[in-house]
Amino acid sequence: MSFAANATGIASRFASRLAARANTAGFSAWFSAAFTARFAAGFTDRSTARFTNRFTASFAERLTATFTACLTDRFTDRSTAFFVGFFAAFFAAFFAACFRAFFRTRVPAARPTTLAGRPTAVFRDRSAALPARRARRAAAIARAAAATAAAAVTLSASGGALAAGTLDVRIGFAAPLSGDYANYGRDLENGVQLALDEANAQNLKIGDQTAHFTLIAIDDRSDPRLGVQAAASLANQNVVAVVGHFNSGTAIPASRIYESAGIPMISPAATNPVITQQGFANTFMVIASDAQNAGVAGAWAVDVMKAKRVAIVDDRTAFGQGEADVFEHTVRERGGKVVAREFSNGDSDDFGPQLSRIKAADVDLLYFGGLARQGAALAKQMKERSIAAQFVGGGGVATADFTQVAGAAAEGAMAWEYGRPLAQLPDGPRFAQAYKSRFGSDVLAYAPFGYDAAWAAIRAMVAAKSSKPDVYRSALKSIGFDGVTGHIAFEPDGSLKNGASTLWQVRKGAWVPVTTRGG
Repeated sequence: MSFAANATGIASRFASRLAARANTAGFSAWFSAAFTARFAAGFTDRSTARFTNRFTASFAERLTATFTACLTDRFTDRSTAFFVGFFAAFFAAFFAACFRAFFRTRVPAARPTTLAGRPTAVFRDRSAALPARRARRAAAIARAAAATAAAAVTLSASGGALAAGTLDVRIGFAAPLSGDYANYGRDLENGVQLALDEANAQNLKIGDQTAHFTLIAIDDRSDPRLGVQAAASLANQNVVAVVGHFNSGTAIPASRIYESAGIPMISPAATNPVITQQGFANTFMVIASDAQNAGVAGAWAVDVMKAKRVAIVDDRTAFGQGEADVFEHTVRERGGKVVAREFSNGDSDDFGPQLSRIKAADVDLLYFGGLARQGAALAKQMKERSIAAQFVGGGGVATADFTQVAGAAAEGAMAWEYGRPLAQLPDGPRFAQAYKSRFGSDVLAYAPFGYDAAWAAIRAMVAAKSSKPDVYRSALKSIGFDGVTGHIAFEPDGSLKNGASTLWQVRKGAWVPVTTRGG
């Protein structure tokens, strides 16, 4: 058996045993995956030293979180919590330093060339410098342990600032906080944070303890692979609910991790119906699904706009393609005719080839499934090619980004967005003002949904008198309250009951509401 396979097997067995005893499925998944990814490569990239530094630092952080979560579940006394934080951090640093020192003695030396001109892997002779290596190793371990012990004291002391009898409730959040969609992710995160701030100010009781809500936010960069890693990390950090993700393509695979961990995921922006059609007990949506929003858009196109020849373009994501599929199905079901179905080339903003075919098809309405930036590029290029068809976007298009990028070509464009206009909702103006006062900017798009998602979890915990998912889940399923975005209640599968959709149009350079359906 190869070294890589042997190491991977050992890691998997160790992680499985730890998870079985500590109930940390997220840690198990991460630990096995990390070992598999690097050891299976056989260290052929010659970056062993860099890897061990990065890996052990991450390992120490996660091991600390795991030990702390496991032990504090059993010891809630304030002084004991201080000790737990110190012990966990100290142990993790000690283990990490040992791991790093062990592998540094096995980094290949420079690879000399033989007479035949072929490189030969030569390992350093360990016997000659053994005493010196041991001394360096001991010193490294001592430095790491001392530094982490000091950090543990600081962390434990700050964590101990919670008053006796206060219940620390961790709410997870995952969305793109960097990259192309970071503005949407930050907007969502702000909405969730505002809800937690208000809940903390109210000193809400969960059972006989005053709850203190803490946000644990992770950047998933709208990447399904990173979304799964974010889900595993949140599960490992002992969160009791997750608000996320932004993209359907990220939310769908991540939802499987949350289901396995038994943690409710409440989607504030991901809208593909598949999210709640998987038969999971832990998936919820506080926003209308694509089946609702795109279905309304398709019916409106045929019944009200009387479109005769329809073209559809989507961005080939789970979100964009999902709503385009629903739109097409509804148009055909209503007797409309779809004469062109196109899609973008990845993140490209060049729609030249697609628009050439669409222009030749002589369409009178073009529906776009995707987000604002690509939608704006499409509308602008339609104008440049003198395509007079009405542009209609799906969710995520009616934003300031669209009008800024499209410029004059934005005038007259339409888009169906989720929910009712914020200004027309009873609590909308208050929320908008509170958001701007707290974060110094206006609401971009989905912050109100993030706010309502967080409050759904909080209200369920208060009603159930417990922050444990197994206890409060039934309260979440049956919850009903008037949120910022409207009435929040869930269907048996977790989707939003009677979700609303609003048609917006750009008039004089600004999006204005035209009509609302549902809600």
